[in-house]
Amino acid sequence: MSAQNDPASALTFSEISDLNARKKAIKASHAAYVQEHPEIKSMLNDFMSACLLEKLHYSKFDIPLQTTSRPPRPDEENNVDYIFLPLSTIQQKIEDNQFVEYTSHPSPSGPVIYGLEYSSIQSVRSSSAICVILTDTLGHQKIKSSGMPFKSIFIKPPTLDALSDRLLDSGVEEDLIPPMLDSAKDEILYGETPTNFDAVITNGVLEDSFSEFSKIIKEWYGKSLEEDDEEKDEEKEEKENEKEEE
Repeated sequence: MSAQNDPASALTFSEISDLNARKKAIKASHAAYVQEHPEIKSMLNDFMSACLLEKLHYSKFDIPLQTTSRPPRPDEENNVDYIFLPLSTIQQKIEDNQFVEYTSHPSPSGPVIYGLEYSSIQSVRSSSAICVILTDTLGHQKIKSSGMPFKSIFIKPPTLDALSDRLLDSGVEEDLIPPMLDSAKDEILYGETPTNFDAVITNGVLEDSFSEFSKIIKEWYGKSLEEDDEEKDEEKEEKENEKEEE
């Protein structure tokens, strides 16, 4: 490309300096956002898990609400998106063994805790739904040590390179990816260790992952899902009869 056709050639030294400064500011801003919102580190895995559950189209599954010490964002509602509690209240609940698992993340404004209370799980179980917990391997270890009976599936990336590409596509700054990949290596090692999980799925092509996921879920909860199908058929038949009467 010639200098005449290169848009960058029209920039002055001052403008280029301003652009570089702006890039650094954006980079710093993104790093600060990741530090302030540690939950995005597990977002891809949780998103994949949620996608697989959504594709099953069964009302028998429900995800218990997480509790957090951070304040709600403008578009969030208490007891709908999260259970928002003061840090001191959560710390007391942890001391009283009311959390099945939790993690604490540093932030500029102080520690931020995300966790799952036993009461949230009980709330799902009382509705006769199958309780689904989306968590990382650390959370899995804590749930396992609680003695609570459960089935677990580890969802892993096809390769670390593929995970890196997905993180980049999701908007994670390139400099932040290496430490996230280091954590992923440890999680994959734990996830692939026999007896840690009841099943392992490689998150490659969504449709293939869903097919494998669906097969496992139906093997575990086939009877409950059949009842769910029967209820849906009855609801569908009732709606059709109502239309005919109209």
